[in-house]
Amino acid sequence: HPTHSTLRRQRHSVILERSNSLMLYYVPVGNVSSMVLSGFVKSKRVEPTADDALEVLYNEDKKNRANGVLNLQITYEWNREKNGAITTLKSVSASGMAIRM
Repeated sequence: HPTHSTLRRQRHSVILERSNSLMLYYVPVGNVSSMVLSGFVKSKRVEPTADDALEVLYNEDKKNRANGVLNLQITYEWNREKNGAITTLKSVSASGMAIRM
C-alpha cells in the first residue's frame, strides 16, 4: 500500500481516490463494492489481485453512470492454518462511494 495519503489512478476514464473528498464538483451516486475470490482454472490455482477487484468495481461504477470512486478501500483476506500461519490469498475486496463529476 502507498505511504502517501492519496492514491489516484486514472483507469478507463474513472478516477479512483483513497481520500474521502475531491476538490472538484461531484454528485454522490451510492456505495459500490466488489469481491474477487481465489479459485482454480484448468487445475491451476489462481489468486485474486487488486486490479481484478478494481476491474469489477469499475464495471459497477459504469452501471450506475458514475465516473469516480471516493474513499477507495482495498481489503485482502487470507486463508490461515489452525496455528494462525497465513497460507494463501482467499479474496480481494474493493469498495468506496461512487460519484459523478
